[in-house]
Parts: sequence; structure tokens; C-alpha cells
Amino acid sequence: MSKILTASLLTAALTLVAGCASNAEMPSTYRAKTAQFEEMDKSGDKRLTLDEINPELKLHMEFARWDENANGMIEENEFFEYIEAQ
Repeated sequence: MSKILTASLLTAALTLVAGCASNAEMPSTYRAKTAQFEEMDKSGDKRLTLDEINPELKLHMEFARWDENANGMIEENEFFEYIEAQ
């Protein structure tokens, strides 16, 4: 019975470690997306206008598609959705 208990504890420990590794990666992914957004946001208003987006980027070409609320700007959440769709 001790082998079964040891195997169960080992499985639980590996699952916990794997879960921690996944959670540890999420903040760095979020930081990378945020940094990219902030780099493009020349005015610092937390919105991207068509003028702030490189014309060679797909986001520029598909601006209307990703401007979900049609306010003429790509907001951070819209930008994140665009990045995740790529």
C-alpha cells in the first residue's frame, strides 16, 4: 500500500508543479502583450489610432475588424484579442 500512496503523492506533486509553471508563464505573456501595446501607443492614451499602427502590420490592414466598438481606436482588450487570434 505504501507504493500506491507514494505514487499518488508523486502524481499530485507533479500536477501541482505543472500548474505552477503554467501560471508562472501567464504573467510574462501578459507583460509582453502589454509592452507591445504600450510601445505602439505613442500618445500614451491607452488606445491605438490608425496613425500609431505600422501600415505593414495586419492590424493596420484589418483595423475595422478589430475595432469592436467602432470608436476609431483599438483599445487594449481589442489589441489582446487581435494578438491571441494570430
